[in-house]
Amino acid sequence: MRVDAACAPVGTAVARPQLRVCHDATQVTADESAGTQHGSRARDLKRGPRRMNAPIPIDILVVANNPVDSRLLEDSLCGTSNGPVTVRRASSIEEAVRLQGHRTSDVALVVWDGGADPATLMRTLRTVRPSLPVVVFGEEDTGEVALQWIRSGAQDFLVRRSSSGQTIMRALSIAVERHKSLQSLEALAWMDELTGLYNRRGGLAAGARLAQFARRRATGMWVVCADLEGLDRTQEAHGRGACDIALVETAAALRAAFRCSDVVGRLGGGEFVVLALDATTASRETLLDRVAQCTERRNADPQAAFPVMLAAGAARFEPQSADGLPELIVSARQEARAQHQGRRFLGSAAPADGRRIRR
Repeated sequence: MRVDAACAPVGTAVARPQLRVCHDATQVTADESAGTQHGSRARDLKRGPRRMNAPIPIDILVVANNPVDSRLLEDSLCGTSNGPVTVRRASSIEEAVRLQGHRTSDVALVVWDGGADPATLMRTLRTVRPSLPVVVFGEEDTGEVALQWIRSGAQDFLVRRSSSGQTIMRALSIAVERHKSLQSLEALAWMDELTGLYNRRGGLAAGARLAQFARRRATGMWVVCADLEGLDRTQEAHGRGACDIALVETAAALRAAFRCSDVVGRLGGGEFVVLALDATTASRETLLDRVAQCTERRNADPQAAFPVMLAAGAARFEPQSADGLPELIVSARQEARAQHQGRRFLGSAAPADGRRIRR
């Protein structure tokens, strides 16, 4: 009878595969016996040629207070996987957070003893990486326990007495693939199809995460709103396609003006928002000047069919401030609209009446 490492009681002798240690993790490859290899080869010849999928490596973070449980799970996972497995072990949620700050894992396996609150554990574990997929390994499931974990964001809940090493590895692999699919769908739901920027929903969600990060680091950021001038006149003069070109080129100018780490999104129509992290209080005019310079370069291009003009406003986010991101966006939009009404535009080197530049 085969004794599974994940389910074996403490003190049970378990056959362990050969270990290869690398840096901060243990990567294990199980050795196959010659007889097993011969039998597998004979079956392959009988079935004929078949297409083999390349093994997919997986990086697993095991979080367990009991070092014996942690080691048994590591041996079981590495012994049942068809591909390369890297296991990182953490003795607490806090240690797991520190490990994720240095190197991210594909999935976390949390051994739950029934003491801590699921929602609190999930919030703490996802401090550094909010999207980390999590599978929970518990002593028992009354039905409500699993639902609490799933509602808190876990991908799956496994019961120790009914879970073999293969079952656990399968659940972890499915969690990783499900997470990738959800990320792809989320990207589609959060992106503006025309400009490739975040849409309103995506920008607010990404901005909320950036604001949380800024609060933890006790650093400020600027919220910049830009309003594209003359879309209606551009459409009347050059057609709907010209409006699309204006929006795409405005998005390109904003991306060029800010860093890759900043969040750039389109709120709708001709309104854009930028969240610039780690920007000092005195850098407001510098940020707006960058937008103006990128806009002027675009308008100076001989191939430009019409000018792009932006009215912009900015609001300051401070980690100790009570104002949230939505309130700051409203404040920055109000300033941008005031600039618009006063005909004070960035990139004023180009004409503001929407007439053609190219003859």
